[in-house]
Amino acid sequence: TDRADITLGGRVLAEGKAGGHTLQDLLQTEFDKLVAEYNDESKLYSQRVVIDHRDRLKAELFELYNSTVKVQCNVIIKEVMRNLEGDVHELVDGIIRTHIWQNANILRTAELPLGGPVESPTTPTVSDISHEEVCSIVKAFWKGLCEGTRTMATSVSTSQDSVQRQLLGRCYGVVQADHSLQQMISGQLNVAVATLIKKRLETMASDVAGAMHKTFEYVLNHRPDGSIKLFSTPEGLQKHYRPARFAGLVLAACLF
Repeated sequence: TDRADITLGGRVLAEGKAGGHTLQDLLQTEFDKLVAEYNDESKLYSQRVVIDHRDRLKAELFELYNSTVKVQCNVIIKEVMRNLEGDVHELVDGIIRTHIWQNANILRTAELPLGGPVESPTTPTVSDISHEEVCSIVKAFWKGLCEGTRTMATSVSTSQDSVQRQLLGRCYGVVQADHSLQQMISGQLNVAVATLIKKRLETMASDVAGAMHKTFEYVLNHRPDGSIKLFSTPEGLQKHYRPARFAGLVLAACLF
């Protein structure tokens, strides 16, 4: 019966109906109540036996306490991830745009005279890009993902009130009133966001040719600011071939 009462209290709180009390408060109150009842009922027993059973009772209650808090956190994490999934995918897309598509411009050639040669001794090629430059882009790509993941994981406690309401949904009142719960959620949310990002990258890696082709097409047909490029001559198109190819190769380097 006691276990059922504690679990029910966790479910009520997870749904935001605990009357302003945090789950930790409810569980700690129940914990202290059960230990006190045990002490009252065992006054006439041998102290050695009493202490042994009391320690077992505390260990069992503590385990139940942790499992109930975990249930509550899982409910909240699922709610947050439903509201955050689109932002996670946008984070990945934004990092690719910033650190791969735009960095492809280090290969862009100078404007050639009308009718001038497409190839020239000074035109850089993929082989001219140093290993250090490629590693720098790959490092920036993963650094951006890590920083974005941390920012999202702490959004439940550091964002503006309106953003928190949007992320937490029906769990907003519960989390706002419990700072320790916010910290626990941030840790689990970090893992959940990282897992979703991993799945997105694994999907891209499973069809790396398709991902590279998409990157190639975007860089070929867009300027660094995202506007569409229109080519009036084959020479103009060929001049932007190498940066686009470079972007696709760097994306593969980031994925593998």
